[in-house]
Amino acid sequence: MIRSSVLVKYARALAELAVEAEIQERVKGELKSLKELFEGDPEIGAFFENPAVRVEHKRQVLGQVLQRAEVHPVTQNFAGVLLDHHRLSYLSQIYEAFVRQLDQLLGVLRARIVVADGFSDPARERLVRRLRLMTGKEVKAEFETDPALIGGAVVQIGSTIYDGSVWRQLEEIRKRLSQE
Repeated sequence: MIRSSVLVKYARALAELAVEAEIQERVKGELKSLKELFEGDPEIGAFFENPAVRVEHKRQVLGQVLQRAEVHPVTQNFAGVLLDHHRLSYLSQIYEAFVRQLDQLLGVLRARIVVADGFSDPARERLVRRLRLMTGKEVKAEFETDPALIGGAVVQIGSTIYDGSVWRQLEEIRKRLSQE
């Protein structure tokens, strides 16, 4: 197993190149498609991991696949580097690290927001706007619904959790009353 810090270095290098060339969305989509190709067909991964297959043959097959898909040269070169360094099997982890590095370079925060049933679209938009104001950064939100929440929302950005749920507020009141 390879250390995640090594995979992050690959991801960061690609993210920096993509941002510099202003092709980050294209590269992100191509990398995701390549990742899904490897995940969707175990035989492809087995072929590229097979030590009996010559590296030149692997490079030729990879090149043909990427050319047919009209993949940008930056993505083609990156896939070639992964092949040369025996890292294609880590494409899924590299893709996830790439997305995080890209967000960091572009000043984007990802927020996981759990809301109660009936949390309206306008309320969701207001919450995201408040998070943008609070952080000073672009916020990409993933919403989930939890019927156990009576109302409000629980927001997680990175390792920080903001619990504005009605359930949490009632729990705090219960604690205070039991202390008195």
